[in-house]
Amino acid sequence: MKMSMSIGYAGGFKETADQVVALERAGLDQVWIAEAYSFDAISQVGYLAAMTDTIEIATGILNVYSRTAALMAMTAAGCDYVSGGRFILGLGASGPQVVEGFHGVPYDKPMQRIREYIESCRMIWKREEKFHYDGRTVQVPLPEGHGTGLGKPLKLINHPVRPNIPIWWASLKGLSVAATAELADGWLPIFFVPERFRQVWGAQLDAGLARRDPSLGRLDIAAGGMLAIGEHLVGEARTKLLDLARPQLALYVGGMGAKGKNFYNDICREYGYEREADAGAGPVPGRQEGRGCGGASRRMAGARQPRRPTRVDQGAHRRLSPGGRHRALGDAGERGPGPRGGTAPLPARRVAVATRACAGGLL
Repeated sequence: MKMSMSIGYAGGFKETADQVVALERAGLDQVWIAEAYSFDAISQVGYLAAMTDTIEIATGILNVYSRTAALMAMTAAGCDYVSGGRFILGLGASGPQVVEGFHGVPYDKPMQRIREYIESCRMIWKREEKFHYDGRTVQVPLPEGHGTGLGKPLKLINHPVRPNIPIWWASLKGLSVAATAELADGWLPIFFVPERFRQVWGAQLDAGLARRDPSLGRLDIAAGGMLAIGEHLVGEARTKLLDLARPQLALYVGGMGAKGKNFYNDICREYGYEREADAGAGPVPGRQEGRGCGGASRRMAGARQPRRPTRVDQGAHRRLSPGGRHRALGDAGERGPGPRGGTAPLPARRVAVATRACAGGLL
């Protein structure tokens, strides 16, 4: 299992970077950087690569429409180079609102496009041959009748630090989840509940894993969620922490996607939270103390978290509370409340873990 945190779109970046450095010293394994239609993630990858030594730095996620397949491969190889082999390429399709509305690119064949980007990146990184790809969404060099006709296959000039940079795929439904299990090094799902995930994605994961190349190894999974440690985190204190997660859950259940076509709402239903899905189908809820979060009940928020005390020994305490900080966040695709300010160190005895860290499960 690995611990991770995410960097979203709000807050001071330099302060957050300092937090990443402190958490790295405490043993944090990964940091994920969002992009969407905010500042590009790659600039932040480079900054963190210069400030850190061991932590893995990942994009969560880059869409496969705003960069060509070759540029995606070059960018990932460059990030792996400046980080000394610590980069993870998180890919996804985003959605038509961003791709067509912001980038001005047709949103077509998203699953096929990600598949071809993965194959293209791995081909370019290996440098076994010049890059020539004739796919449905990626055609390099340009075919006859397009462009000047002067293009020719090329090979990446430099040898990448690693020819197998990890690729994680953010997929939600159906065939894309099966393709993720077949092709990707890691999977970035949403609303992952370890006890129930198979009722939503079991058949698709099994189908993809049956076609998976054994050389890829097992499939890593970002479980998502938040982590908080403290003896007092029981009862009402635990409830208040769960309420911090509810507005974000409700935003996805009720406010993402086009009207009548919200995959996040569908996943909520498939987990068995029909009441929450119906409540979340209205306006985007507010963020006040867990109220107005119709699409995310405490029952749903709590399903993603451990519900019993966890033994934390002195070593784990040192890893999870740098500078006396008690909370280390982890979520591959969302920004949660991060540790701010110092508190007294935790005693090395049984404590209540109120929420789940972003952990790497394995299939």
